[in-house]
Amino acid sequence: MLVPILKITSDEYTNFGILITNHMQQDNKYQFSIINGVGDQPSLCLELSHMTKRIINIESWMSAFRIFVEVYTRKFPVEAPALMKYSNLI
Repeated sequence: MLVPILKITSDEYTNFGILITNHMQQDNKYQFSIINGVGDQPSLCLELSHMTKRIINIESWMSAFRIFVEVYTRKFPVEAPALMKYSNLI
């Protein structure tokens, strides 16, 4: 789950479906991703390929959003109130 964390902390688009996907599955399929590394230098990452869950209801969206908020506010703690206000609108 390293790539979604790096995308969140780099303020990049993150598919919420990957946040609630079971990452313990052993399907032995891999994919390459290019992510922003240290100092915004591009990094090539080899990661397990997972079928991303679809967000089909508010409960799964909220589960993914809570994970997103947990990761995002570790780097940007002052954004927590705005994120909570946003979740209230949803």
